[in-house]
Amino acid sequence: MRSAAGGFWVAVGVALIASGSVCLAAVQRPVPLAGGRIQQGPFVLFSHTNGGLHLLKGSQVISLGAGISCGGNGGYWPYDRVREKEVALGNGTMALKVDIAKVGISYQQHVSIQGSRIRIRLRRTGNWPGRHWEEFRFWLPMEHYRGAQMRADGNLVKMPETYSEAGRNIVSGARRVECNVSDPSLNLLFECERGINVSDHRPGVLRYWVAVGFPETAGEYVDLYLTLPQMPEEDTWAVRYSPVGYPVAGEKKVVLEWPKHLARPSDDRVRLERADGTVVKQDRFGKTVTLRHMQSGFAMFDFTEVREPGNYRVVWAGGAVEFSIRQSVFEDRLWQPTLDYFMPFQMCHAQVDLGQGITGHPFCHMDDAIRVPANFPGTDGFVAYECTGTPYKAGDPIPCAVGGWHDAGDCDLNIYAQGFSTYVLALAYQEFGIERDVATLDVDAQTFTAGRPDGTPDLLQQVEWGALWLLSMMQPDGRSYVGVVVQPQLRRNDVAWDQMTDNRAGTGDERHVYVDYHSELQCMQAAALCAASRALKQARPELAQQCLQAARRAYDYFRTHDEVYRRTAYFYPSTKGRDGNVLPSRPFVLG
Repeated sequence: MRSAAGGFWVAVGVALIASGSVCLAAVQRPVPLAGGRIQQGPFVLFSHTNGGLHLLKGSQVISLGAGISCGGNGGYWPYDRVREKEVALGNGTMALKVDIAKVGISYQQHVSIQGSRIRIRLRRTGNWPGRHWEEFRFWLPMEHYRGAQMRADGNLVKMPETYSEAGRNIVSGARRVECNVSDPSLNLLFECERGINVSDHRPGVLRYWVAVGFPETAGEYVDLYLTLPQMPEEDTWAVRYSPVGYPVAGEKKVVLEWPKHLARPSDDRVRLERADGTVVKQDRFGKTVTLRHMQSGFAMFDFTEVREPGNYRVVWAGGAVEFSIRQSVFEDRLWQPTLDYFMPFQMCHAQVDLGQGITGHPFCHMDDAIRVPANFPGTDGFVAYECTGTPYKAGDPIPCAVGGWHDAGDCDLNIYAQGFSTYVLALAYQEFGIERDVATLDVDAQTFTAGRPDGTPDLLQQVEWGALWLLSMMQPDGRSYVGVVVQPQLRRNDVAWDQMTDNRAGTGDERHVYVDYHSELQCMQAAALCAASRALKQARPELAQQCLQAARRAYDYFRTHDEVYRRTAYFYPSTKGRDGNVLPSRPFVLG
């Protein structure tokens, strides 16, 4: 959803932007709000129950997920993945205590107002054994800060527009950092006597980070101060809409959004016009909707009944947003490269030929896989527990060398990512009827060949490939495994992903299958296989029936066994029980 450009309401104390500074009628100071929020003008700094800090400017996200991260002695503990923690949200105060029981240390983070600044006080108790690192990170997204001029201790520094390893460290040890001197509305000011580091966190994520380290001596604290820009409140209302347009047969809505701590705009009139100015519908935005976990209020304007294709605009007191109504929002074909090349390249257990001049890959991981030992320290978040309830012993081969996609270049396959991908692809086929057919998938030979249509929509081929792997992760009784990942001792940065195994079973380099019971993945299996069954019903009726039967078995296993929620790939202890599940607790009907 995109915001309308331009502001309409102007405050009595209007902002004057000149010479890189913003002048207001009165100097703004941070104001404490209930629920641990701090507001200044259009800015709101707030926390989450997991302890992270987030900053909004009106309804625009400036930064998400600031917080403590630490690591050492074979472990990595970002604040949001730690089970042992306490979060206390007061009136304009946010307190977080994180315990890393494994190494006997604790972190405290306390946020409060100190005059015109916001203070983030950081402290560690307990001493790290051996080598370690620890810091508080505040994220700066590329969309706001890429190429921006930063001022560090009075020196101008340009944030790198493109990533390079040599330019990864941007600022080291500065006491005062202004993050964007060319845009006063984004010029966050950080101050810390201990020193501030700024670095480029690409290519992993599209963000820079502002970081402060902890004192070496346990019990000492470090203060990081944040000063927010002086900006008027009234420039923060917006209308959200679909920038890709709306399908003729689908829902059509725009949403008025405003910061929760401000009043709803008094002029809420809205009208839908054709490009030539003809009024199609006019009304007022609907009832106000506020959600506890959101920092904004919302009101909707629904024009679903409009079904004539063409170019339109919604006009409101703050301006206008323009969009189109078309038979299909996929007419521009921007999605084709993803379906034609990206997803096939990610296919595991297959030989992929993407045509002349385009990189494919040979067969890979055809020796999948062997059962992991019990209580085994895995990698990429995989955790082995007691490993009971399966017919396999540690090291026994489990046949699962078909289907699935490599995950994030790590080559692990897990029910969470594979199930979600299969689920979304199946729903996309059902919703949009994408019949594009420019490739052949030979499931028996496990080969994919671009440029050779086979009579089956390519999107359905990918649904089939995902479903086949999900089925390979299930026992006849419905018990689902977690997934497969390379053995930790075989994962080396100097070995290419397609050379980590030799494709021959019994040679000792097979990937591990993690087999412990996790209630939430049973439900992911049921949802994904149920969706795949519906999508494949016409093209692959026999496979569709297998998927439906397997979905029922997976869900029956969930219903008839005690629920177990514990850490594993993509499921962290900070997510409590059913709150992190993919299905509600009410009865669920398959088919």
